[in-house]
Amino acid sequence: MMNNTESTKKTDDETIAWLSSLSVIAYDRVRARTAKDMGIRPAILDALVNQQRGNKGLDALPFPEHEPCNEPINPADLLDEVKATIKRFIILDDEQATVSALWCAMTWFIEHIDIAPLCLINAPEKACGKSELLKTIKGMSCRPLLTENATTSALFRAVELWKPTLLIDESDTFFKEKPEMTGVVNAGYERSGGVLRSEPDSSGKSYIPKLFPVYSAKAIAGIMLEKHLADATLSRGVMIRMRKRMSFEHSDELSTAEDGLFDGISSRLARFAEDYGERVRYESKKRIDGGKLISVLSDRENKHYRPLLAIASMAGDKWQSMATNAAIILCASVDKSISTGNELLNDIRDVFERLKVDKIKLVELVTALCEDEENAWATYNYGKALSTRQLSKLLGAYGISSKTYRYDYETAKGYERAQFDEVFKRYLAYFESGKAECYQNSSNTQILVTSSVTLEANNGVACEADDENVTEVTEKNTYRKISTNYQEVI
Repeated sequence: MMNNTESTKKTDDETIAWLSSLSVIAYDRVRARTAKDMGIRPAILDALVNQQRGNKGLDALPFPEHEPCNEPINPADLLDEVKATIKRFIILDDEQATVSALWCAMTWFIEHIDIAPLCLINAPEKACGKSELLKTIKGMSCRPLLTENATTSALFRAVELWKPTLLIDESDTFFKEKPEMTGVVNAGYERSGGVLRSEPDSSGKSYIPKLFPVYSAKAIAGIMLEKHLADATLSRGVMIRMRKRMSFEHSDELSTAEDGLFDGISSRLARFAEDYGERVRYESKKRIDGGKLISVLSDRENKHYRPLLAIASMAGDKWQSMATNAAIILCASVDKSISTGNELLNDIRDVFERLKVDKIKLVELVTALCEDEENAWATYNYGKALSTRQLSKLLGAYGISSKTYRYDYETAKGYERAQFDEVFKRYLAYFESGKAECYQNSSNTQILVTSSVTLEANNGVACEADDENVTEVTEKNTYRKISTNYQEVI
């Protein structure tokens, strides 16, 4: 008669065999639930399935695996500990440390969220602590895999095999020359992301297409990332701006960390994810009236911070409020480039308002746009002025085409102001003026964010303001004004 151990082994073997026969997408759908039913960690299940498929890696994991601690954790105390540990070793603003701590926690919840914003660690020059921050994050991340100048194929195969947190350092030295790696990183921002490659079939005589999943948490560190990463990559992450320490700023060296410090924190983070994973999944998908968690941020920025805010909400109002404030301040510090189309629409709106007309000839609109020699349109055409044909083509992308109108005693091609109303509302949100909200960062500096809407939740110090004046709300504060598109204008 077969004993219980043999019966269980046979059942496990059958389960592994079944899982190994599934497609990548089908396996991902049942992975977490099956691992829980078998009483093992998802990473171990991945290794067993890959071993069954012929992919080795079970006995040579390049990162430590941490079991959840036995004792229940207090989310607020744990996030406080992660944040304090980061600030112990790295010189950061309080808001940067808040976001860094939440990102570390996010790596443990990767199975429960569908968006994994990149952690972009950006330094203006050497010796600003970017690599040290990456190493500190490594100590508290789930299955951390630190790489430098890795190949594209190594990255997506590592994600398929190990489901690691990828930590990519020195990206400024190689990323720009590897466009395929950019595609892998960008695709891995969402759970559905994958890259298609050709692989030898079982006979070895032909090739078949294979979809490699690339969804994972990724941190990228480098010098002047704006020069070396594509805009599409920069737009998928939260930015941590490093700086050189001043003589009065002090932090401990990583080498002085106590034995077991990071292992203990990692075990508690593993327990955090185990106990609160389903609640974070629910919070990260919860519909918000009005569509935005933080109304002064763009849709893309809200998308980045949704999983981080979901994790913060597990730690109570204090962390939810700190996370919201940090999101606003970090997003305000990012230089948001304005597209050519947005610049054109804004200038056209200015022309209508300046001339106080409801319709304008095509030729007159071009002339008005090019009147200022320092304006982009005066030299748009290879050093020459924008042509009527080029203007028509640019506006055509927004569904706006010129029509024939009567102007006094003649007819001519032109535009009505009403043709632009919907387009202005859709694409010029950052140019809109309105009520301003003022938030206080950790340096006691007031951040003035101008917006036509108000923030739903914050712990900053709010104030009424217009373009010229701010109402002082605390004694002897310094104000740093941020315009409607968050460009800093000190």
